Amino acid sequence: MSIIYNFGVSICLVIIQTTIIPVFFNAERVYDLIVTFVIYLGIFCSVRESISVIFWVGFIMDYISGTPFGMYISTYFWILVFIRWITNYIQITNWVLFSIVIAVGILFENFICYVSLEILGVGVKFSKEAVTFVCYQIIGAIFTGPFLLLFYRYLYSEYSKWITEFVAKRSRSSI
Repeated sequence: MSIIYNFGVSICLVIIQTTIIPVFFNAERVYDLIVTFVIYLGIFCSVRESISVIFWVGFIMDYISGTPFGMYISTYFWILVFIRWITNYIQITNWVLFSIVIAVGILFENFICYVSLEILGVGVKFSKEAVTFVCYQIIGAIFTGPFLLLFYRYLYSEYSKWITEFVAKRSRSSI
């Protein structure tokens, strides 16, 4: 049942990322919220479940964003691989490690985007403004990312309680 929760949260994040954030904020300065969810999946969910959600949300973001197709899928996949690999050696349970891992994920996503656009010959310049935007994204991720991870966990616990109560009511009413 957690796969339904993960797909639902990923769709909500895509909607927030592509429609709500550009209206109220400068979209370049806000980091990709889906990266925090990919990190959540890497830390707290199974590999099979994580990969299916990552390919789903990556495909949607590739389709909507206008970036080279496969950029989001590959970025999210490699962030997941990194998270699964690092959790073999470090137990990521405190705020400092959450912040560091999220900052590395945001930095990696920006690096992949830059490299993809360079390979295509778009002519993206490595400028002071680009570095400033990435710094804003990393600072924002460091301060808000751990809260988002905890929020995803809280939402999942509430979802689990609701599903358990729903199934219990349905099984009692069928008797």
